[in-house]
Amino acid sequence: MQSAHPEGDVVLVVEDDAAQCAEIADFLRDKGYEVATATDAYEALAALADTQPKVLVADINMPNWDGIRMAEVASNLDHNLSVIFISGDERALQRAQWEDTSAVATLPKPIPLHQLEAMIRAIVGT
Repeated sequence: MQSAHPEGDVVLVVEDDAAQCAEIADFLRDKGYEVATATDAYEALAALADTQPKVLVADINMPNWDGIRMAEVASNLDHNLSVIFISGDERALQRAQWEDTSAVATLPKPIPLHQLEAMIRAIVGT
């Protein structure tokens, strides 16, 4: 797990594919965001207290505990947390929209990084 100092609006990226997680995090850092990363739900929940993110970008299909359940717990811990779900599985994205989740958006994989950044910018107000 990598974490950033919460000086500004922090984005927590949770993706079990380490290369994809790094790609998203590097892109967002290049755009000026502070980014924390986690490769599973357990790391993500631990990172929540340390980083106090404004936005959670979460893969839905992860081993051990899926992103929807993880985001549900995270949102209960921080009611101001905005969640963007990502997935290569269209059914998982539909499930995230149907269930009572805290999702503000869903994005398919491969992730359109500029679209993700625009969503984050709209959430944090920059």
